[in-house]
Amino acid sequence: MKVRALALTAVYLLTGAACRRATERPLRFETAPRLVEVRGVTSARHPRIGVDLASGSGGVIHLLAVVEGAGHPGLALVTSIDGGESFGPPVWVSRVGGELDSHGENGPALHLVGQSAIYAAWGQRTGDRSDIAFARSLDFGGSFQAPVTIRDRTATVSTYGGYPSMAVAPNGDIYVVWLDFRDQSMETASVFLARSVDGGATFEKNVRVASGVCPCCRPSAVVAAGGDLLVFWRKVYPGNIRDMAVSVSADRAQTFSEPRRVAVDGWKIDGCPDSGPASVRQRDRVYVAWLTEGAPEIAGVRMTWTEDQGKTFAPPVLASQDVLDANYPSFAATPEDRLLLVFQGRERSRRDGWGDTRAELVEVAADGTLSVPMAVPGGEIGARVVRPVVAAGSVGRVFVSWTDPSGANPKVLLSRGRRDAR
Repeated sequence: MKVRALALTAVYLLTGAACRRATERPLRFETAPRLVEVRGVTSARHPRIGVDLASGSGGVIHLLAVVEGAGHPGLALVTSIDGGESFGPPVWVSRVGGELDSHGENGPALHLVGQSAIYAAWGQRTGDRSDIAFARSLDFGGSFQAPVTIRDRTATVSTYGGYPSMAVAPNGDIYVVWLDFRDQSMETASVFLARSVDGGATFEKNVRVASGVCPCCRPSAVVAAGGDLLVFWRKVYPGNIRDMAVSVSADRAQTFSEPRRVAVDGWKIDGCPDSGPASVRQRDRVYVAWLTEGAPEIAGVRMTWTEDQGKTFAPPVLASQDVLDANYPSFAATPEDRLLLVFQGRERSRRDGWGDTRAELVEVAADGTLSVPMAVPGGEIGARVVRPVVAAGSVGRVFVSWTDPSGANPKVLLSRGRRDAR
């Protein structure tokens, strides 16, 4: 009965998307994005990659990025208290002496808890060793405590660990997941996890979540309404099929279930697509979105959800719809009980489908219906949008940020929207 209900819901989602094409879009964005200028930092020739974004109440924005400071790249938090009009000086999260490991999917992760605690996780290298670092701020982002290393020191020095993601449970437990090669060949990785039960002061021994993992697709973790922890990742199935899987823990990350396939995309690719899943909880549902090119009719960003802690999933839908080259999904849950899904892509009508990449936004209503993708203003011709991220503020505020690597000095841009702005 439950499976039938999920199937019917998915059919309604598919038809609902078409029905809403004629409706007025409830969000409006500024006509051009804003350059995020970080005060007190030298001109950044190092690519500002790995942007993550979170928003609090009253238009407060926290943005975590790799920036250039004192002649070396570092991880810094910059904060705006005026809705993105300006950003304060950088608050350094990483410490001098640790080489940041940030490229492609391997960017930093940011999590805002309430209005005071801010958590950050990232990859770093110290000599020949690859580590996962974690730091916390308990004073609204005013300062960060010294980072702690959460990858077990027993892991072989020469093996690699990176691509972190983070989830925080209602009881305050912090879960950091990442890709690790300590027990695999370079053809596949494992997903490992570390848990903190004291607000990030210390982390427990690493736990293996799954093996046979695509080696450059960042995993994602989310805590379901019932308390189970769901970890999504791209599994390498026989024949080099690389589809989405989930492993579930019902005992606070002590043990994990065998992998369950989220969707049978059948994407055969002799290499890593460098694109992992995005996940989020909205009330009793856990949503997940990911890239696939398993067949032309499903190529793009697909989305599904589960209401029973990952036991079953609704038939997936093509959330990117008509957008070409859709990739790198990012979710945000709004206070109005809606979801925002952002991804990069190209408009079909521009330059025969080869126009500049831009951020596209889709809204997911509480009943599961999808809006038509909405282009987020991206600036001048020739600019590029790479790995956009989205955050939902209070009273209908929406913030989308991304890296633009075009030109001599890569930069971070921010686009601001409001619901029902006139």
